[in-house]
Amino acid sequence: MSDDLLQLWPTTLLSRRHPDAESIQPGLLKILDRELDRAGRPTAPVFSSGDDLLQRYDRSALKRLFSFISDAVFALAEASNAAVWAQLDPQRVRVEMVGAWCQRSNRFGHHDVHNHGNCAFSGVYYVQVDPDAQRRAHESLGAANGITRFYGPHLAHLGGAHMDLGRAFLQQPHHDVAPEEGRLVVFPSHLLHQALPYDGDRDRVIVSFNARVVGETSSQAFRYGF
Repeated sequence: MSDDLLQLWPTTLLSRRHPDAESIQPGLLKILDRELDRAGRPTAPVFSSGDDLLQRYDRSALKRLFSFISDAVFALAEASNAAVWAQLDPQRVRVEMVGAWCQRSNRFGHHDVHNHGNCAFSGVYYVQVDPDAQRRAHESLGAANGITRFYGPHLAHLGGAHMDLGRAFLQQPHHDVAPEEGRLVVFPSHLLHQALPYDGDRDRVIVSFNARVVGETSSQAFRYGF
Protein backbone atom coordinates (compact mmCIF):
# COMPACT_ATOMS: atom_id res chain seq x y z
CA MET A 1 0.00 0.00 0.00
CA SER A 2 1.21 3.50 -0.86
CA ASP A 3 2.72 5.55 1.97
CA ASP A 4 0.24 8.36 1.35
CA LEU A 5 -2.78 6.19 2.20
CA LEU A 6 -4.10 5.79 5.75
CA GLN A 7 -6.25 2.98 7.07
CA LEU A 8 -7.85 4.34 10.22
CA TRP A 9 -9.98 2.94 13.02
CA PRO A 10 -9.71 -0.78 12.38
CA THR A 11 -11.99 -3.22 14.21
CA THR A 12 -10.08 -6.18 15.60
CA LEU A 13 -11.55 -9.42 16.93
CA LEU A 14 -9.74 -12.41 18.42
CA SER A 15 -10.74 -16.04 17.89
CA ARG A 16 -8.86 -18.92 19.50
CA ARG A 17 -9.63 -22.42 20.71
CA HIS A 18 -9.04 -23.59 24.25
CA PRO A 19 -6.25 -26.21 24.10
CA ASP A 20 -7.95 -28.35 26.76
CA ALA A 21 -11.62 -27.70 25.98
CA GLU A 22 -12.74 -31.28 26.44
CA SER A 23 -11.51 -31.46 30.03
CA ILE A 24 -13.27 -28.29 31.23
CA GLN A 25 -16.56 -28.90 29.39
CA PRO A 26 -18.12 -31.23 32.05
CA GLY A 27 -17.42 -28.74 34.84
CA LEU A 28 -18.94 -25.86 32.87
CA LEU A 29 -22.03 -27.89 32.04
CA LYS A 30 -22.46 -28.68 35.75
CA ILE A 31 -22.53 -24.96 36.49
CA LEU A 32 -25.26 -24.49 33.87
CA ASP A 33 -27.18 -27.37 35.45
CA ARG A 34 -26.97 -25.70 38.85
CA GLU A 35 -28.20 -22.44 37.37
CA LEU A 36 -31.15 -24.20 35.75
CA ASP A 37 -32.04 -25.73 39.13
CA ARG A 38 -31.89 -22.29 40.78
CA ALA A 39 -34.24 -20.92 38.11
CA GLY A 40 -36.77 -23.74 38.52
CA ARG A 41 -35.89 -25.61 35.34
CA PRO A 42 -37.29 -23.12 32.79
CA THR A 43 -38.38 -24.56 29.45
CA ALA A 44 -38.10 -21.42 27.31
CA PRO A 45 -35.95 -21.68 24.17
CA VAL A 46 -33.34 -19.39 25.76
CA PHE A 47 -32.09 -19.35 29.35
CA SER A 48 -29.51 -16.91 30.72
CA SER A 49 -28.03 -16.98 34.21
CA GLY A 50 -27.14 -13.92 36.25
CA ASP A 51 -23.86 -12.23 35.37
CA ASP A 52 -22.21 -13.02 38.72
CA LEU A 53 -20.93 -16.56 38.06
CA LEU A 54 -17.39 -15.64 39.11
CA GLN A 55 -18.66 -14.39 42.47
CA ARG A 56 -20.81 -17.44 43.16
CA TYR A 57 -18.69 -20.33 41.89
CA ASP A 58 -15.18 -21.38 42.85
CA ARG A 59 -14.79 -24.21 40.36
CA SER A 60 -11.63 -25.42 38.69
CA ALA A 61 -13.22 -25.44 35.23
CA LEU A 62 -14.34 -21.84 35.57
CA LYS A 63 -10.93 -20.70 36.86
CA ARG A 64 -9.14 -22.44 34.00
CA LEU A 65 -11.54 -20.96 31.45
CA PHE A 66 -11.14 -17.42 32.73
CA SER A 67 -7.38 -17.68 32.93
CA PHE A 68 -7.52 -18.51 29.21
CA ILE A 69 -10.03 -15.70 28.58
CA SER A 70 -7.96 -13.11 30.47
CA ASP A 71 -4.90 -13.93 28.38
CA ALA A 72 -6.96 -13.56 25.21
CA VAL A 73 -8.48 -10.23 26.28
CA PHE A 74 -5.02 -8.88 27.07
CA ALA A 75 -3.69 -10.06 23.69
CA LEU A 76 -6.52 -8.28 21.87
CA ALA A 77 -6.13 -5.12 23.98
CA GLU A 78 -2.39 -5.07 23.33
CA ALA A 79 -2.83 -5.53 19.59
CA SER A 80 -5.60 -2.93 19.35
CA ASN A 81 -3.77 -0.31 21.41
CA ALA A 82 -0.15 -0.92 20.40
CA ALA A 83 0.45 2.58 19.02
CA VAL A 84 -1.19 4.32 21.97
CA TRP A 85 0.32 2.13 24.69
CA ALA A 86 3.77 2.90 23.25
CA GLN A 87 3.27 6.53 24.31
CA LEU A 88 2.52 5.67 27.95
CA ASP A 89 4.96 5.42 30.79
CA PRO A 90 5.62 1.77 31.67
CA GLN A 91 2.96 0.48 34.05
CA ARG A 92 1.24 -2.72 35.00
CA VAL A 93 -1.95 -3.45 33.10
CA ARG A 94 -4.55 -5.89 34.31
CA VAL A 95 -7.74 -7.39 32.94
CA GLU A 96 -10.82 -7.19 35.16
CA MET A 97 -13.95 -9.26 34.57
CA VAL A 98 -17.02 -7.15 35.30
CA GLY A 99 -19.58 -9.83 34.46
CA ALA A 100 -19.77 -13.48 33.46
CA TRP A 101 -22.84 -15.57 32.71
CA CYS A 102 -23.92 -18.76 30.95
CA GLN A 103 -26.65 -19.19 28.38
CA ARG A 104 -28.48 -22.18 26.93
CA SER A 105 -30.54 -22.10 23.73
CA ASN A 106 -32.38 -24.58 21.50
CA ARG A 107 -35.67 -24.97 19.62
CA PHE A 108 -34.96 -21.89 17.47
CA GLY A 109 -33.96 -19.78 20.45
CA HIS A 110 -31.98 -16.66 19.56
CA HIS A 111 -30.60 -13.42 21.02
CA ASP A 112 -31.53 -10.25 19.15
CA VAL A 113 -29.13 -7.52 18.02
CA HIS A 114 -27.40 -5.78 20.95
CA ASN A 115 -24.08 -4.53 22.26
CA HIS A 116 -22.49 -4.27 25.71
CA GLY A 117 -21.78 -1.14 27.72
CA ASN A 118 -19.44 -0.04 30.52
CA CYS A 119 -16.57 -2.28 29.44
CA ALA A 120 -13.85 -2.44 26.79
CA PHE A 121 -14.24 -5.99 25.52
CA SER A 122 -16.85 -8.73 25.57
CA GLY A 123 -16.72 -12.31 24.46
CA VAL A 124 -18.39 -15.64 23.96
CA TYR A 125 -16.99 -19.10 24.67
CA TYR A 126 -18.83 -22.02 23.07
CA VAL A 127 -19.13 -24.82 25.64
CA GLN A 128 -21.43 -27.17 23.73
CA VAL A 129 -23.13 -27.30 20.33
CA ASP A 130 -23.93 -29.88 17.65
CA PRO A 131 -20.96 -31.00 15.52
CA ASP A 132 -20.38 -28.60 12.65
CA ALA A 133 -21.56 -30.83 9.79
CA GLN A 134 -24.72 -31.74 11.67
CA ARG A 135 -25.40 -28.13 12.66
CA ARG A 136 -25.01 -26.90 9.08
CA ALA A 137 -27.26 -29.65 7.72
CA HIS A 138 -30.35 -28.31 9.50
CA GLU A 139 -33.23 -28.44 7.02
CA SER A 140 -34.39 -24.86 7.47
CA LEU A 141 -31.58 -22.94 9.19
CA GLY A 142 -28.66 -24.39 7.23
CA ALA A 143 -25.18 -22.99 7.82
CA ALA A 144 -26.60 -20.03 9.78
CA ASN A 145 -27.84 -22.38 12.51
CA GLY A 146 -26.69 -20.89 15.83
CA ILE A 147 -23.97 -18.63 14.44
CA THR A 148 -22.88 -15.37 16.09
CA ARG A 149 -23.18 -12.45 13.69
CA PHE A 150 -21.18 -9.25 14.19
CA TYR A 151 -22.20 -6.02 12.47
CA GLY A 152 -19.63 -3.49 11.31
CA PRO A 153 -19.66 0.07 12.73
CA HIS A 154 -20.51 1.29 9.22
CA LEU A 155 -23.87 -0.53 9.18
CA ALA A 156 -25.85 2.71 9.41
CA HIS A 157 -24.15 4.02 6.26
CA LEU A 158 -25.25 1.24 3.94
CA GLY A 159 -27.40 2.40 1.04
CA GLY A 160 -29.93 -0.40 0.93
CA ALA A 161 -29.60 -2.48 -2.22
CA HIS A 162 -27.85 0.27 -4.21
CA MET A 163 -24.08 -0.11 -4.52
CA ASP A 164 -21.84 2.59 -5.91
CA LEU A 165 -18.50 1.02 -6.89
CA GLY A 166 -16.60 3.64 -4.92
CA ARG A 167 -18.28 2.42 -1.73
CA ALA A 168 -18.39 -1.28 -2.53
CA PHE A 169 -16.34 -2.02 0.58
CA LEU A 170 -19.38 -1.09 2.68
CA GLN A 171 -21.33 -4.00 1.25
CA GLN A 172 -19.85 -6.42 3.77
CA PRO A 173 -22.08 -5.39 6.67
CA HIS A 174 -21.43 -8.36 8.92
CA HIS A 175 -19.03 -11.12 9.89
CA ASP A 176 -20.29 -14.56 10.96
CA VAL A 177 -18.62 -16.84 13.49
CA ALA A 178 -19.66 -20.48 13.48
CA PRO A 179 -20.08 -22.01 16.94
CA GLU A 180 -17.49 -24.66 17.76
CA GLU A 181 -16.96 -26.36 21.10
CA GLY A 182 -13.96 -24.81 22.81
CA ARG A 183 -13.87 -21.72 20.58
CA LEU A 184 -13.50 -18.27 22.18
CA VAL A 185 -14.30 -15.01 20.40
CA VAL A 186 -13.36 -11.67 22.00
CA PHE A 187 -14.59 -8.40 20.49
CA PRO A 188 -14.88 -4.67 21.23
CA SER A 189 -17.98 -4.31 23.38
CA HIS A 190 -19.54 -1.59 21.19
CA LEU A 191 -19.96 -3.94 18.22
CA LEU A 192 -23.56 -4.83 17.46
CA HIS A 193 -24.03 -8.59 17.37
CA GLN A 194 -26.64 -11.31 17.69
CA ALA A 195 -27.00 -15.05 18.12
CA LEU A 196 -29.07 -16.38 15.24
CA PRO A 197 -31.74 -19.05 15.87
CA TYR A 198 -30.40 -22.45 16.88
CA ASP A 199 -31.98 -25.89 16.72
CA GLY A 200 -30.10 -29.11 17.40
CA ASP A 201 -29.80 -32.38 19.27
CA ARG A 202 -27.44 -30.78 21.78
CA ASP A 203 -28.21 -27.50 23.50
CA ARG A 204 -26.11 -24.55 22.39
CA VAL A 205 -24.32 -23.62 25.62
CA ILE A 206 -22.08 -20.58 25.96
CA VAL A 207 -20.26 -18.62 28.63
CA SER A 208 -20.19 -14.87 27.98
CA PHE A 209 -18.38 -12.06 29.75
CA ASN A 210 -17.60 -8.36 29.91
CA ALA A 211 -14.07 -7.19 30.68
CA ARG A 212 -12.19 -3.96 31.16
CA VAL A 213 -8.46 -3.21 31.04
CA VAL A 214 -7.01 -0.91 33.71
CA GLY A 215 -3.60 0.42 34.69
CA GLU A 216 -1.81 0.51 38.02
CA THR A 217 -3.82 3.41 39.41
CA SER A 218 -7.00 3.55 37.34
CA SER A 219 -8.42 3.06 33.88
CA GLN A 220 -7.40 6.63 32.93
CA ALA A 221 -4.39 6.72 30.63
CA PHE A 222 -4.13 10.40 29.68
CA ARG A 223 -5.03 13.71 31.28
CA TYR A 224 -8.22 15.28 30.02
CA GLY A 225 -7.68 17.87 27.34
CA PHE A 226 -8.49 19.02 23.83
